[in-house]
Amino acid sequence: MKKRTIRNQEDLLAAIRRSESLAGSSPGSAQARELGMIRDAIKLYEDSIQVMRLAAKKAAAEPDEGVAGISGSE
Repeated sequence: MKKRTIRNQEDLLAAIRRSESLAGSSPGSAQARELGMIRDAIKLYEDSIQVMRLAAKKAAAEPDEGVAGISGSE
C-alpha cells in the first residue's frame, strides 16, 4: 500500500470516492488501514488549504509594506 498524497481537488474527490468504497472495512484489515491513510491525507490537505486561506486573508488585510530594511533604491 503506497502512501497517498492529495495535491488538488481532483485527487481529493478520488480519495473521497475510495474512502466511501472502503467504509465498513473490518478493523485491522488492509482495507481499514488504507482507509485510515486516506483519512489522514484528506485531513492534511484540508488543513493546508485552511492555512493558505488564512495567509491570503491576512495578506489582503495588510498593505504591501515590502521587506524590512530594503529601500528599493540601491
